[in-house]
Amino acid sequence: MRKSHLTAVLTSLPGRYARALFEAIEETEVRNTILNDFEQIEILFSNYPHAQQILTSHAIDKKHLDAAWQLISHKLKLTPKFLNFMRLLVLERRVDLLNSIYRFYKMLVFQQKNYRKLDVLSACPLIEKEKIALKIQLEKIFPENLDITFDIDESILSGIVVKSDTLMLDASFVTQIKYLAKTLRGDA
Repeated sequence: MRKSHLTAVLTSLPGRYARALFEAIEETEVRNTILNDFEQIEILFSNYPHAQQILTSHAIDKKHLDAAWQLISHKLKLTPKFLNFMRLLVLERRVDLLNSIYRFYKMLVFQQKNYRKLDVLSACPLIEKEKIALKIQLEKIFPENLDITFDIDESILSGIVVKSDTLMLDASFVTQIKYLAKTLRGDA
C-alpha cells in the first residue's frame, strides 16, 4: 500500500485508534499476537452476538459495561495491552468501530512486514499456467511480498476479481455489463 493512502486512511477515527495501538507496542511478536487477539474477539462476537450487543449498548452505564467486559475478558487469553485497549473501547462506547480498527491495524502490521494478502476470484478454476501468469502480473503492480489465494465465485460469470484489504481490481463480466448499462443510461 502506498504510504500516502495509508496516512489518509489512518486519519479516520478507527485509523487513529489502530495507529495508537500499533505505536504503543514496539515488539513485532506482540504486534502479531494482537492480530490473533482481534480474531478471537471476532470469533467471540460471531459465536455470542449478545456479548457484542451488551458491549455496544448505550443503555448500560459505564460501570456495568466495564463489569461486563471484565467478565468476558476473564475467559479470553488476550495480551494485557489488547485487554486494556478493548476496555478503553468499551468504556468510550467505540466497540462498533472494532472491525475497522482491526482492518487498519492489520494494514500497519502488513506494511511493517512489507506483506500483502490478495484474494483472486474467478468464475471457474484457473489452470496452473494462468495462476503463474497472473501472479507475475500482480507482482509488477504490488511491491510487497504477496500471499495470493485463488477462489471460485460463479456469480462473476467470467473474468477475475482481485481483492485486498484496501482495494479491489474488478475485471469481471458482471461489472463490465453494469458499467455498460450505466453508460447507456448516461449515469457514468
